[in-house]
Amino acid sequence: MEFTQLPKVMNVRVIVFETIWAQDFHASHANELLHVLDGRFELTFPDGRRYPAKVGDTLIVPLNTMHKDIFEFEDDLKIMIVNFTWPHFEEFSQTVNNSNINKMPPEVRNEIRWIFEKMREDRGGGELDRVVAGARIMNVLTLIHREINRETDSEVESDARHELIQAARRYIERNYAQPLRLEDIAVHLRVSPFHLSRVFSQESDFSLFEYLSEVRINAAKKLLRDGRLLISEVAERTGYDNGNYFAKVFRRKVGCSPGKYRSLPE
Repeated sequence: MEFTQLPKVMNVRVIVFETIWAQDFHASHANELLHVLDGRFELTFPDGRRYPAKVGDTLIVPLNTMHKDIFEFEDDLKIMIVNFTWPHFEEFSQTVNNSNINKMPPEVRNEIRWIFEKMREDRGGGELDRVVAGARIMNVLTLIHREINRETDSEVESDARHELIQAARRYIERNYAQPLRLEDIAVHLRVSPFHLSRVFSQESDFSLFEYLSEVRINAAKKLLRDGRLLISEVAERTGYDNGNYFAKVFRRKVGCSPGKYRSLPE
């Protein structure tokens, strides 16, 4: 997602909250950033959503959204409020909300806190000052967006890797009797052989072909116990075109020959 236009900052205020703010729902006609300078409060919405915030925390209220700010009356509460409009706010809010803002790591929250401190030091109300304010808020919003979507992208990538491994396992379990190659599995899953092999090895304790071998040997055990097939036929049914190689792999995996395994008591 690319943000190309700066937010337009309508006003920047530092407010010491009075008790009325904790009693009534109210709405702003612009988007709001609420940055806590002193005290703590709980941003509350009519649908029951509640977001606690303390010194250094930042929350967002979209325009025309009813909300109220609940805090202990005996405590001082000082908040820096920035009202702004922004053409990209709808795109931004598709992934960003107060729940995930609250979970950002301390280093990002401190960076945002520093930007608000600089805004408090800014002076003047000219056109260039408004551009500077817009650039600072753009910095805050993009820092939030980058951090939250970094987590989202990581989760999506992790899910994709997990699904790739599961798909590879399902394909092997259905086709282990065929002479499978890495390239065949990769073509079926529409990924490169290198990517498939790397992801499988990274996410598992064994390689893809170690898994294939495990599936084949487990299937061979069942056929050997059944007793109706010759050992050469068991080898063929489980994807081995060479009986001697099958016997060698079986002995390495199980600890005895296929014939000896068949004769063992269950």
